[in-house]
Amino acid sequence: MAAGDLIQSFVIDPANVLQGGVGGDSRLVLVLKNDLASYTTSGIDQITALTLAANKSGFSIDGVRQSLKPKFSRVPSGSGLSLFKHELEFNYYAYDQVNKNNAARMAQGRYVCIMENAKQDAYTIEIYGIDVGLEMTELVREPQANDGAMKIRLSSPENEYEAKPPRTLDGGTGVYATNRALVDALLFLPTIGASGLSIVTYPAATPTAIVITGTNFFGGGSNTAVTRVDLINQATGSIIPFTAALTVAATTVTTTTPATGEGAGKIYKVKVTTTKGFVLSAQNIVTT
Repeated sequence: MAAGDLIQSFVIDPANVLQGGVGGDSRLVLVLKNDLASYTTSGIDQITALTLAANKSGFSIDGVRQSLKPKFSRVPSGSGLSLFKHELEFNYYAYDQVNKNNAARMAQGRYVCIMENAKQDAYTIEIYGIDVGLEMTELVREPQANDGAMKIRLSSPENEYEAKPPRTLDGGTGVYATNRALVDALLFLPTIGASGLSIVTYPAATPTAIVITGTNFFGGGSNTAVTRVDLINQATGSIIPFTAALTVAATTVTTTTPATGEGAGKIYKVKVTTTKGFVLSAQNIVTT
């Protein structure tokens, strides 16, 4: 194929109207460029798989309305070929010290950015900066703007542009759920097994030992990533934190369920939170 030859014509499909906004339920996943061990592509430059280095993981940033703003543009090169500048601007809706430190660390690296918009179709997940990586070019917080969020922009480094536009991630099935699972696997999100609770009833007033069985309690690393465990009242939404010490292994969390103070006959789910995200148990715990 000669330079400039197109692949195919474009015909508007009225049944599949293009949606430009990323909207609610959008998500940005950041992977440190040096942590990406390899990726594979299909014959049309579509990315079919991503592999991270051992004990490494991505980190996610949820979108709210139009808070995630991906962009790419053509940059002419001296050779006459096209290069492409990739950019991602987003609002980071936290400004406690941990998240300020997180943003400061973000300024030190280059990232491969996986952008998932809200349409949730076969083409909804795009990868920016796969070959060169994006680095922070703006970090600003104005308490009176953006609901007080930090505004962050990651961009292709000057004169180090990408050879191609952002790539579509598709594991070969053309199914959104399958492609979403490819991204989730990079995050090492916690899970609790379908029968992962060692008890499902206990006295409301008596703290009782419990073992929670699942995966990714180390978050893809070599040490615990669990930050807290809670009981969530399924009727009221009240949160009862586990205050006893946690013993965390790669596939188990051992602790003591707290006295709830809410009486018998209450129904709870167990919530395990790690640095990567959280999960609710499929099973319920009922107080007696």
